[in-house]
Amino acid sequence: MPTSTRTDPRPGHRAPDGPVDPGGGTLYDRLGTSFGLLVLTDDRTVEQALAAEAATRSLPFTVIHLTDAAARAVYGTANVLIRPDQHVVWRGTRLPEGGAAAVLDRVLGRTGADAAHTGVHTADAVTTAA
Repeated sequence: MPTSTRTDPRPGHRAPDGPVDPGGGTLYDRLGTSFGLLVLTDDRTVEQALAAEAATRSLPFTVIHLTDAAARAVYGTANVLIRPDQHVVWRGTRLPEGGAAAVLDRVLGRTGADAAHTGVHTADAVTTAA
């Protein structure tokens, strides 16, 4: 999955685009107008939690499995949450304290003391728990 010099896999930056399907479909094609979770591991724990939370909120949500080692090297982690405008909003190997609800609260603009203590960082910070 090649990247251009204009992309950066960190939160706050546009997600690197590239082919994700054998037929040549790209990441942006697959995301469409949904929130998307790029899963770059065989562990489905984060995927299951975020998909379930998105469903309770009636959020359009797409999961893309891409276990290619080169793609993992580009993104630098196991899971990457991408907004409909193709910007990375969270990435990590496991969910922070507060789980999927805390991540989506922050991504959807929930502010205040409740969001401040969740351990979720967006924009120029990254949650990458081991």
